[in-house]
Amino acid sequence: MEEGRGLQLKYINMVVAAAMTVMALLLVVNAVLMQRRFVSLNTATEAYIAARQDAADMQAGSDYLTAQVRVFVVTGDPAAAENFRVEVEETRRRDLAVENMREELAGTETYRYLQSALDLSNELVNIELHAMRLAAEAKDIDPDTLPAMVREATLTEAEQAMTPREQADAAILSVVDETYRTYKNSISENVNRCTETLIDGTRTQQTADTASMRRLLATQFALIGLTLVVAVAVVLVNNRLVVRPLVGSVRHIRRQEPIPEEGAFEMRFMARTYNEISEQTLRHREKLSYEATHDALTGLYNRSAYDQFLNDRRKGVMAFLYVDVDKFKSVNDTYGHEAGDKVLRLVADTLTHSFRSEDKICRIGGDEFVVLMANAGPELKALIRTKAERIMSALANPPKGVVPVSVSVGCAFGDENTSGEELYRNADAALYHIKENGKSGCAFYGEEGGAAC
Repeated sequence: MEEGRGLQLKYINMVVAAAMTVMALLLVVNAVLMQRRFVSLNTATEAYIAARQDAADMQAGSDYLTAQVRVFVVTGDPAAAENFRVEVEETRRRDLAVENMREELAGTETYRYLQSALDLSNELVNIELHAMRLAAEAKDIDPDTLPAMVREATLTEAEQAMTPREQADAAILSVVDETYRTYKNSISENVNRCTETLIDGTRTQQTADTASMRRLLATQFALIGLTLVVAVAVVLVNNRLVVRPLVGSVRHIRRQEPIPEEGAFEMRFMARTYNEISEQTLRHREKLSYEATHDALTGLYNRSAYDQFLNDRRKGVMAFLYVDVDKFKSVNDTYGHEAGDKVLRLVADTLTHSFRSEDKICRIGGDEFVVLMANAGPELKALIRTKAERIMSALANPPKGVVPVSVSVGCAFGDENTSGEELYRNADAALYHIKENGKSGCAFYGEEGGAAC
Protein backbone atom coordinates (compact mmCIF):
# COMPACT_ATOMS: atom_id res chain seq x y z
CA MET A 1 0.00 0.00 0.00
CA GLU A 2 1.49 3.32 -1.01
CA GLU A 3 2.20 6.13 1.45
CA GLY A 4 -0.83 8.44 1.96
CA ARG A 5 -3.42 6.11 0.40
CA GLY A 6 -5.82 4.46 2.86
CA LEU A 7 -4.90 3.23 6.30
CA GLN A 8 -1.33 2.27 6.99
CA LEU A 9 -0.56 -1.09 8.49
CA LYS A 10 1.18 0.41 11.51
CA TYR A 11 -1.96 2.35 12.44
CA ILE A 12 -4.11 -0.70 11.87
CA ASN A 13 -1.82 -2.65 14.15
CA MET A 14 -2.03 0.06 16.79
CA VAL A 15 -5.84 0.04 16.67
CA VAL A 16 -5.92 -3.74 16.70
CA ALA A 17 -3.49 -3.86 19.62
CA ALA A 18 -5.56 -1.36 21.59
CA ALA A 19 -8.80 -3.20 20.84
CA MET A 20 -7.28 -6.57 21.69
CA THR A 21 -5.95 -5.15 24.96
CA VAL A 22 -9.34 -3.85 25.98
CA MET A 23 -11.05 -7.10 25.01
CA ALA A 24 -8.42 -9.11 26.81
CA LEU A 25 -8.91 -7.09 29.99
CA LEU A 26 -12.67 -7.55 29.82
CA LEU A 27 -12.25 -11.28 29.24
CA VAL A 28 -9.82 -11.56 32.14
CA VAL A 29 -12.13 -9.71 34.51
CA ASN A 30 -15.06 -11.84 33.48
CA ALA A 31 -12.97 -15.00 33.72
CA VAL A 32 -11.88 -14.08 37.24
CA LEU A 33 -15.49 -13.61 38.26
CA MET A 34 -16.38 -16.95 36.69
CA GLN A 35 -13.49 -18.59 38.47
CA ARG A 36 -14.64 -17.25 41.81
CA ARG A 37 -18.11 -18.60 41.23
CA PHE A 38 -16.69 -21.90 40.10
CA VAL A 39 -14.49 -22.10 43.20
CA SER A 40 -17.51 -21.31 45.36
CA LEU A 41 -19.56 -23.99 43.62
CA ASN A 42 -16.72 -26.48 43.81
CA THR A 43 -16.10 -25.67 47.48
CA ALA A 44 -19.75 -26.19 48.30
CA THR A 45 -19.77 -29.47 46.45
CA GLU A 46 -16.60 -30.72 48.13
CA ALA A 47 -17.90 -29.65 51.53
CA TYR A 48 -21.12 -31.51 50.82
CA ILE A 49 -19.27 -34.67 49.80
CA ALA A 50 -17.01 -34.48 52.86
CA ALA A 51 -19.94 -33.84 55.19
CA ARG A 52 -21.93 -36.70 53.70
CA GLN A 53 -18.94 -38.92 54.28
CA ASP A 54 -18.67 -37.66 57.86
CA ALA A 55 -22.33 -38.48 58.46
CA ALA A 56 -21.84 -41.91 56.92
CA ASP A 57 -18.75 -42.49 59.08
CA MET A 58 -20.70 -41.55 62.19
CA GLN A 59 -23.43 -44.06 61.37
CA ALA A 60 -20.95 -46.72 60.29
CA GLY A 61 -18.85 -46.31 63.43
CA SER A 62 -21.89 -46.58 65.69
CA ASP A 63 -23.21 -49.63 63.82
CA TYR A 64 -19.78 -51.27 63.93
CA LEU A 65 -19.60 -50.88 67.71
CA THR A 66 -23.08 -52.38 68.02
CA ALA A 67 -22.07 -55.36 65.90
CA GLN A 68 -18.91 -56.02 67.92
CA VAL A 69 -20.58 -55.73 71.33
CA ARG A 70 -23.32 -58.11 70.24
CA VAL A 71 -20.79 -60.62 68.99
CA PHE A 72 -18.95 -60.44 72.27
CA VAL A 73 -21.96 -60.81 74.58
CA VAL A 74 -23.12 -63.83 72.59
CA THR A 75 -19.82 -65.62 71.88
CA GLY A 76 -17.39 -64.10 74.40
CA ASP A 77 -14.81 -63.74 71.61
CA PRO A 78 -12.02 -61.41 72.92
CA ALA A 79 -11.32 -60.35 69.33
CA ALA A 80 -14.70 -58.60 69.21
CA ALA A 81 -13.85 -56.67 72.39
CA GLU A 82 -10.49 -55.70 70.89
CA ASN A 83 -12.21 -54.59 67.68
CA PHE A 84 -14.52 -52.47 69.82
CA ARG A 85 -11.53 -50.84 71.55
CA VAL A 86 -9.70 -50.17 68.29
CA GLU A 87 -12.76 -48.42 66.85
CA VAL A 88 -13.21 -46.26 69.96
CA GLU A 89 -9.56 -45.40 70.68
CA GLU A 90 -7.68 -45.72 67.39
CA THR A 91 -9.89 -45.70 64.31
CA ARG A 92 -12.23 -43.13 65.90
CA ARG A 93 -14.49 -42.76 62.89
CA ARG A 94 -17.20 -41.07 64.96
CA ASP A 95 -14.89 -38.54 66.60
CA LEU A 96 -13.04 -37.81 63.37
CA ALA A 97 -16.34 -37.27 61.56
CA VAL A 98 -17.30 -34.53 64.03
CA GLU A 99 -13.80 -33.01 64.00
CA ASN A 100 -13.77 -32.87 60.21
CA MET A 101 -17.21 -31.30 60.01
CA ARG A 102 -16.27 -28.76 62.70
CA GLU A 103 -13.58 -27.34 60.39
CA GLU A 104 -16.10 -26.45 57.68
CA LEU A 105 -19.51 -26.25 59.32
CA ALA A 106 -18.91 -25.29 62.97
CA GLY A 107 -21.92 -23.45 64.41
CA THR A 108 -24.33 -24.69 61.76
CA GLU A 109 -27.41 -26.79 62.38
CA THR A 110 -25.83 -29.56 60.34
CA TYR A 111 -22.87 -29.73 62.70
CA ARG A 112 -25.06 -29.63 65.82
CA TYR A 113 -27.02 -32.67 64.67
CA LEU A 114 -23.82 -34.65 64.11
CA GLN A 115 -22.45 -33.56 67.49
CA SER A 116 -25.69 -34.74 69.12
CA ALA A 117 -25.31 -38.08 67.36
CA LEU A 118 -21.77 -38.39 68.78
CA ASP A 119 -22.93 -37.52 72.30
CA LEU A 120 -25.65 -40.16 72.15
CA SER A 121 -23.19 -42.67 70.72
CA ASN A 122 -20.74 -42.02 73.55
CA GLU A 123 -23.51 -42.60 76.07
CA LEU A 124 -24.30 -45.83 74.28
CA VAL A 125 -20.63 -46.84 74.50
CA ASN A 126 -20.90 -46.84 78.29
CA ILE A 127 -23.91 -49.18 78.07
CA GLU A 128 -22.00 -51.40 75.64
CA LEU A 129 -18.90 -51.54 77.86
CA HIS A 130 -21.06 -52.47 80.82
CA ALA A 131 -22.71 -55.22 78.77
CA MET A 132 -19.33 -56.64 77.75
CA ARG A 133 -18.10 -56.54 81.35
CA LEU A 134 -21.22 -58.41 82.46
CA ALA A 135 -20.83 -60.96 79.65
CA ALA A 136 -17.16 -61.47 80.56
CA GLU A 137 -18.18 -62.15 84.16
CA ALA A 138 -20.85 -64.61 83.03
CA LYS A 139 -18.47 -66.50 80.77
CA ASP A 140 -15.59 -66.36 83.28
CA ILE A 141 -13.28 -64.77 80.70
CA ASP A 142 -9.75 -63.95 81.86
CA PRO A 143 -9.75 -60.15 82.37
CA ASP A 144 -6.17 -59.94 81.07
CA THR A 145 -7.46 -60.93 77.63
CA LEU A 146 -9.84 -57.96 77.57
CA PRO A 147 -9.17 -54.29 76.80
CA ALA A 148 -8.73 -51.98 79.80
CA MET A 149 -11.95 -50.10 78.98
CA VAL A 150 -13.92 -53.33 79.43
CA ARG A 151 -12.10 -54.32 82.61
CA GLU A 152 -12.74 -50.89 84.11
CA ALA A 153 -16.51 -51.13 83.67
CA THR A 154 -18.10 -51.79 87.10
CA LEU A 155 -20.94 -54.10 88.03
CA THR A 156 -23.53 -53.51 90.70
CA GLU A 157 -23.74 -55.80 93.73
CA ALA A 158 -26.97 -57.19 92.33
CA GLU A 159 -25.28 -58.04 89.04
CA GLN A 160 -22.35 -59.65 90.83
CA ALA A 161 -24.80 -61.78 92.82
CA MET A 162 -26.44 -63.10 89.66
CA THR A 163 -25.78 -66.57 88.35
CA PRO A 164 -23.66 -66.81 85.18
CA ARG A 165 -26.80 -67.61 83.21
CA GLU A 166 -28.58 -64.54 84.56
CA GLN A 167 -25.55 -62.38 83.87
CA ALA A 168 -25.33 -63.65 80.27
CA ASP A 169 -29.03 -62.99 79.69
CA ALA A 170 -28.78 -59.52 81.22
CA ALA A 171 -25.78 -58.69 79.03
CA ILE A 172 -27.60 -59.71 75.88
CA LEU A 173 -30.77 -57.93 76.90
CA SER A 174 -28.93 -54.66 77.54
CA VAL A 175 -27.84 -54.44 73.89
CA VAL A 176 -31.21 -55.32 72.37
CA ASP A 177 -33.78 -53.83 74.78
CA GLU A 178 -35.97 -50.79 74.25
CA THR A 179 -33.47 -48.39 75.84
CA TYR A 180 -30.72 -49.55 73.52
CA ARG A 181 -32.96 -49.32 70.47
CA THR A 182 -34.05 -45.85 71.52
CA TYR A 183 -30.42 -44.72 71.60
CA LYS A 184 -29.75 -46.28 68.19
CA ASN A 185 -32.85 -44.69 66.69
CA SER A 186 -31.91 -41.30 68.13
CA ILE A 187 -28.42 -41.57 66.67
CA SER A 188 -29.79 -42.47 63.24
CA GLU A 189 -32.36 -39.67 63.45
CA ASN A 190 -29.68 -37.09 64.21
CA VAL A 191 -27.49 -38.40 61.38
CA ASN A 192 -30.45 -38.22 58.99
CA ARG A 193 -31.28 -34.68 60.07
CA CYS A 194 -27.64 -33.75 59.63
CA THR A 195 -27.78 -35.07 56.08
CA GLU A 196 -31.08 -33.34 55.29
CA THR A 197 -29.89 -29.92 56.46
CA LEU A 198 -26.67 -30.45 54.57
CA ILE A 199 -28.54 -31.19 51.34
CA ASP A 200 -30.78 -28.13 51.77
CA GLY A 201 -27.86 -25.80 52.42
CA THR A 202 -25.80 -27.17 49.54
CA ARG A 203 -28.73 -26.95 47.14
CA THR A 204 -29.29 -23.28 48.05
CA GLN A 205 -25.63 -22.45 47.53
CA GLN A 206 -25.44 -24.34 44.25
CA THR A 207 -28.58 -22.65 42.91
CA ALA A 208 -27.14 -19.19 43.57
CA ASP A 209 -23.74 -20.05 42.12
CA THR A 210 -25.25 -21.71 39.05
CA ALA A 211 -27.41 -18.68 38.24
CA SER A 212 -24.40 -16.39 38.55
CA MET A 213 -22.30 -18.72 36.40
CA ARG A 214 -24.93 -18.61 33.65
CA ARG A 215 -24.91 -14.82 33.58
CA LEU A 216 -21.15 -14.69 33.51
CA LEU A 217 -20.99 -17.33 30.81
CA ALA A 218 -23.38 -15.35 28.61
CA THR A 219 -21.17 -12.30 29.06
CA GLN A 220 -18.13 -14.36 28.21
CA PHE A 221 -19.66 -15.54 24.95
CA ALA A 222 -20.45 -11.96 24.00
CA LEU A 223 -16.88 -10.89 24.69
CA ILE A 224 -15.53 -13.81 22.70
CA GLY A 225 -17.68 -12.80 19.76
CA LEU A 226 -16.29 -9.27 19.84
CA THR A 227 -12.78 -10.65 20.17
CA LEU A 228 -13.25 -12.74 17.03
CA VAL A 229 -14.22 -9.62 15.10
CA VAL A 230 -11.06 -7.88 16.21
CA ALA A 231 -8.99 -11.00 15.49
CA VAL A 232 -9.74 -10.76 11.76
CA ALA A 233 -7.25 -7.91 11.54
CA VAL A 234 -4.59 -10.05 13.19
CA VAL A 235 -4.77 -12.54 10.30
CA LEU A 236 -2.81 -10.13 8.11
CA VAL A 237 -0.02 -9.98 10.64
CA ASN A 238 0.03 -13.75 11.00
CA ASN A 239 0.56 -14.31 7.30
CA ARG A 240 4.31 -14.19 7.57
CA LEU A 241 4.49 -16.14 10.83
CA VAL A 242 1.94 -18.82 9.96
CA VAL A 243 0.86 -19.04 6.32
CA ARG A 244 4.28 -19.12 4.72
CA PRO A 245 5.73 -21.71 7.14
CA LEU A 246 2.56 -23.77 6.67
CA VAL A 247 2.91 -23.81 2.88
CA GLY A 248 6.52 -24.91 3.29
CA SER A 249 5.45 -27.62 5.72
CA VAL A 250 3.05 -29.08 3.16
CA ARG A 251 5.88 -29.47 0.68
CA HIS A 252 8.03 -31.30 3.22
CA ILE A 253 5.16 -33.55 4.26
CA ARG A 254 4.52 -34.56 0.65
CA ARG A 255 8.18 -35.46 0.33
CA GLN A 256 7.98 -37.33 3.66
CA GLU A 257 10.75 -35.16 5.05
CA PRO A 258 11.11 -33.65 8.55
CA ILE A 259 9.53 -30.22 8.83
CA PRO A 260 11.92 -27.36 9.72
CA GLU A 261 10.99 -25.65 12.99
CA GLU A 262 10.40 -22.08 11.84
CA GLY A 263 7.78 -19.34 12.02
CA ALA A 264 5.50 -18.71 14.98
CA PHE A 265 5.59 -20.77 18.12
CA GLU A 266 2.54 -22.78 17.06
CA MET A 267 4.17 -23.65 13.75
CA ARG A 268 7.34 -24.71 15.50
CA PHE A 269 5.30 -26.80 17.89
CA MET A 270 3.42 -28.39 14.98
CA ALA A 271 6.65 -29.17 13.17
CA ARG A 272 8.20 -30.69 16.29
CA THR A 273 5.05 -32.73 16.98
CA TYR A 274 4.87 -33.94 13.38
CA ASN A 275 8.49 -35.00 13.47
CA GLU A 276 7.96 -36.85 16.76
CA ILE A 277 4.83 -38.58 15.41
CA SER A 278 6.71 -39.57 12.26
CA GLU A 279 9.43 -41.17 14.38
CA GLN A 280 6.81 -42.91 16.54
CA THR A 281 5.02 -44.17 13.41
CA LEU A 282 8.27 -45.58 12.08
CA ARG A 283 8.90 -47.37 15.39
CA HIS A 284 5.33 -48.63 15.39
CA ARG A 285 5.74 -50.05 11.89
CA GLU A 286 8.91 -51.78 13.01
CA LYS A 287 7.02 -53.22 15.98
CA LEU A 288 4.19 -54.44 13.73
CA SER A 289 6.74 -55.98 11.41
CA TYR A 290 8.31 -57.79 14.35
CA GLU A 291 4.94 -59.05 15.60
CA ALA A 292 4.03 -60.25 12.10
CA THR A 293 7.11 -62.48 11.98
CA HIS A 294 7.51 -63.56 15.60
CA ASP A 295 5.59 -65.86 17.89
CA ALA A 296 3.96 -63.97 20.76
CA LEU A 297 4.57 -66.66 23.39
CA THR A 298 8.20 -67.62 22.73
CA GLY A 299 9.59 -64.67 20.79
CA LEU A 300 10.84 -67.04 18.06
CA TYR A 301 10.10 -66.63 14.39
CA ASN A 302 6.56 -67.75 13.52
CA ARG A 303 5.17 -69.86 10.69
CA SER A 304 4.97 -66.88 8.35
CA ALA A 305 8.65 -66.07 8.81
CA TYR A 306 9.50 -69.76 8.45
CA ASP A 307 7.78 -69.92 5.03
CA GLN A 308 9.59 -66.78 3.96
CA PHE A 309 12.98 -68.15 5.06
CA LEU A 310 12.47 -71.29 2.99
CA ASN A 311 11.35 -69.35 -0.07
CA ASP A 312 14.11 -66.73 0.13
CA ARG A 313 17.00 -68.89 1.32
CA ARG A 314 20.34 -68.40 -0.37
CA LYS A 315 22.22 -71.03 -2.28
CA GLY A 316 24.27 -73.53 -0.37
CA VAL A 317 23.75 -76.44 1.95
CA MET A 318 21.31 -76.24 4.83
CA ALA A 319 20.40 -78.37 7.83
CA PHE A 320 16.70 -78.60 8.61
CA LEU A 321 15.98 -79.65 12.23
CA TYR A 322 12.40 -80.57 13.07
CA VAL A 323 11.95 -80.48 16.88
CA ASP A 324 8.84 -81.84 18.58
CA VAL A 325 8.08 -81.87 22.33
CA ASP A 326 7.25 -85.41 23.43
CA LYS A 327 3.86 -85.99 25.09
CA PHE A 328 3.21 -82.26 25.28
CA LYS A 329 -0.55 -82.77 25.37
CA SER A 330 -0.22 -84.69 28.63
CA VAL A 331 1.64 -81.72 30.16
CA ASN A 332 -1.29 -79.43 29.37
CA ASP A 333 -3.83 -82.02 30.53
CA THR A 334 -2.00 -82.78 33.77
CA TYR A 335 -0.50 -79.45 34.82
CA GLY A 336 -2.54 -76.91 32.87
CA HIS A 337 -1.84 -74.63 29.93
CA GLU A 338 0.21 -72.21 32.02
CA ALA A 339 2.66 -74.99 32.76
CA GLY A 340 2.61 -75.91 29.08
CA ASP A 341 3.47 -72.33 28.14
CA LYS A 342 6.43 -72.39 30.53
CA VAL A 343 7.67 -75.56 28.84
CA LEU A 344 7.38 -73.98 25.38
CA ARG A 345 9.27 -70.87 26.51
CA LEU A 346 11.99 -73.05 28.04
CA VAL A 347 12.29 -75.03 24.81
CA ALA A 348 12.53 -71.76 22.86
CA ASP A 349 15.19 -70.34 25.18
CA THR A 350 17.18 -73.58 25.10
CA LEU A 351 17.13 -73.70 21.29
CA THR A 352 18.11 -70.02 21.08
CA HIS A 353 21.14 -70.53 23.32
CA SER A 354 22.12 -73.76 21.54
CA PHE A 355 22.48 -72.45 17.99
CA ARG A 356 24.27 -69.67 16.17
CA SER A 357 22.81 -66.20 15.81
CA GLU A 358 22.53 -66.70 12.05
CA ASP A 359 20.49 -69.89 12.47
CA LYS A 360 16.75 -69.33 12.13
CA ILE A 361 14.70 -70.82 14.97
CA CYS A 362 10.94 -70.94 14.34
CA ARG A 363 7.86 -72.14 16.14
CA ILE A 364 5.60 -73.54 13.42
CA GLY A 365 2.96 -75.25 15.54
CA GLY A 366 1.77 -75.82 19.09
CA ASP A 367 4.81 -77.84 20.22
CA GLU A 368 6.67 -77.98 16.92
CA PHE A 369 9.89 -76.07 16.29
CA VAL A 370 12.19 -75.82 13.30
CA VAL A 371 15.85 -74.80 13.20
CA LEU A 372 17.26 -73.74 9.82
CA MET A 373 21.06 -73.92 9.87
CA ALA A 374 22.66 -72.18 6.92
CA ASN A 375 25.95 -73.50 5.52
CA ALA A 376 25.52 -76.75 7.46
CA GLY A 377 26.00 -80.07 5.69
CA PRO A 378 26.19 -83.73 6.72
CA GLU A 379 29.70 -83.20 8.02
CA LEU A 380 28.09 -81.45 11.04
CA LYS A 381 26.05 -84.48 12.10
CA ALA A 382 28.17 -85.04 15.18
CA LEU A 383 27.88 -81.40 16.22
CA ILE A 384 24.11 -81.41 15.67
CA ARG A 385 23.74 -84.63 17.64
CA THR A 386 25.76 -83.10 20.50
CA LYS A 387 23.56 -80.02 20.48
CA ALA A 388 20.45 -82.20 20.53
CA GLU A 389 21.77 -84.17 23.51
CA ARG A 390 22.53 -80.98 25.41
CA ILE A 391 19.10 -79.63 24.64
CA MET A 392 17.44 -82.82 25.89
CA SER A 393 19.58 -82.74 29.02
CA ALA A 394 18.59 -79.14 29.75
CA LEU A 395 14.89 -79.90 29.26
CA ALA A 396 15.10 -83.00 31.43
CA ASN A 397 16.55 -80.88 34.27
CA PRO A 398 14.58 -77.62 33.99
CA PRO A 399 14.54 -74.70 36.44
CA LYS A 400 12.23 -74.91 39.44
CA GLY A 401 8.58 -74.58 38.50
CA VAL A 402 8.95 -75.98 34.97
CA VAL A 403 7.80 -79.49 34.07
CA PRO A 404 10.63 -81.65 32.70
CA VAL A 405 10.09 -82.85 29.15
CA SER A 406 11.96 -84.51 26.32
CA VAL A 407 12.07 -83.71 22.63
CA SER A 408 12.46 -85.66 19.42
CA VAL A 409 14.60 -84.19 16.66
CA GLY A 410 14.48 -85.09 13.01
CA CYS A 411 17.21 -83.66 10.78
CA ALA A 412 17.55 -83.44 7.01
CA PHE A 413 20.13 -81.79 4.78
CA GLY A 414 19.61 -80.05 1.47
CA ASP A 415 21.12 -77.66 -1.01
CA GLU A 416 19.90 -75.14 -3.58
CA ASN A 417 18.26 -77.97 -5.55
CA THR A 418 16.25 -79.16 -2.55
CA SER A 419 12.83 -77.54 -2.15
CA GLY A 420 11.53 -76.39 1.19
CA GLU A 421 8.75 -78.95 0.96
CA GLU A 422 11.25 -81.73 0.43
CA LEU A 423 13.37 -80.61 3.36
CA TYR A 424 10.29 -80.62 5.56
CA ARG A 425 9.21 -84.11 4.41
CA ASN A 426 12.67 -85.56 4.95
CA ALA A 427 13.02 -84.06 8.42
CA ASP A 428 9.50 -85.19 9.25
CA ALA A 429 10.38 -88.73 8.19
CA ALA A 430 13.39 -88.68 10.48
CA LEU A 431 11.25 -87.33 13.30
CA TYR A 432 8.66 -90.02 12.67
CA HIS A 433 11.39 -92.65 13.00
CA ILE A 434 12.27 -91.28 16.45
CA LYS A 435 8.64 -91.12 17.53
CA GLU A 436 8.09 -94.75 16.48
CA ASN A 437 11.19 -95.93 18.30
CA GLY A 438 10.74 -94.62 21.80
CA LYS A 439 10.88 -90.82 21.34
CA SER A 440 13.48 -88.56 22.98
CA GLY A 441 16.29 -88.72 20.49
CA CYS A 442 17.81 -87.36 17.32
CA ALA A 443 17.72 -88.96 13.86
CA PHE A 444 19.03 -87.97 10.44
CA TYR A 445 17.27 -88.65 7.20
CA GLY A 446 19.27 -91.39 5.49
CA GLU A 447 19.86 -92.31 1.91
CA GLU A 448 18.19 -95.69 2.22
CA GLY A 449 14.62 -94.38 2.37
CA GLY A 450 14.37 -94.04 6.09
CA ALA A 451 15.78 -92.28 9.04
CA ALA A 452 19.10 -93.44 10.39
CA CYS A 453 20.15 -92.74 13.96
